[in-house]
Amino acid sequence: LLLAGVMIVVALVIAFIFKLTVLDRLARVERGVVAVKDGVRDLPVRPDHGNDEIGRLSRSFASMASSVQDNMRMLEHMVEERTAELQSLAYRDQLTGIANRRGFADGFDKMKTAAPKEARLALLLIDIDRFKDINDGHGHQAGDEVAVEVAQRISAVLRPADICGRWGGDEFIVLFSDLGSRPLKAIADAVKRGLSQPVVLKSGRTIPATVSIGACLVEPNETLDQVADMADVALYAAKQDGRDRVSVYDPTQPRSAAGQRSG
Repeated sequence: LLLAGVMIVVALVIAFIFKLTVLDRLARVERGVVAVKDGVRDLPVRPDHGNDEIGRLSRSFASMASSVQDNMRMLEHMVEERTAELQSLAYRDQLTGIANRRGFADGFDKMKTAAPKEARLALLLIDIDRFKDINDGHGHQAGDEVAVEVAQRISAVLRPADICGRWGGDEFIVLFSDLGSRPLKAIADAVKRGLSQPVVLKSGRTIPATVSIGACLVEPNETLDQVADMADVALYAAKQDGRDRVSVYDPTQPRSAAGQRSG
């Protein structure tokens, strides 16, 4: 009976040692395999430092898991970069590099939401005068160069908090974050003076370039479409008055004038 008891104890000790030295180690390796298969991120796979087959298997797997996780992080970073590039393409005008309509609309909504109640937001609609004549007389490449130059000039005269975008082929749009106490007409006139300058083409030719500007203040309850419509009415008035000038929206003007201008 004593011998039987000793044999049972020895068997239990052997089983316990086997569990520690084999089964538990294999279980840790198995958990690591399952975690990698399931895509668990940043899994701390601890290698087994034993000198037997299990230890070598564990260390090989730990090295492989580390490489897999590094590759996963690299791929995720590449996907994030590509997503940012695609978003930039969706929100940027490819010719000028400034915001397109969608990008400007997004910036408009964000600025209106973040603006303090006392901020005086203002919008400018800028049109290159006689742009069709530039295209017809000098070619579309020249027209593109003029559009790019005007976009660069607009970006240069704005403050970091202001935004601009390309509204159409020869139209650009600007949103001032806060005029402060300065008159809208004076600011728009200063912008026009900075833009209405000759453009030197890559060919060396110089093309006279002027702009007309329609300006209006932005009220808190107004949408971009409403404000752009008012600025368009003012721009029409600037065109009617002879171009190369600024017109500030007059609420007494009928909005039906919008869209009737040309050149």
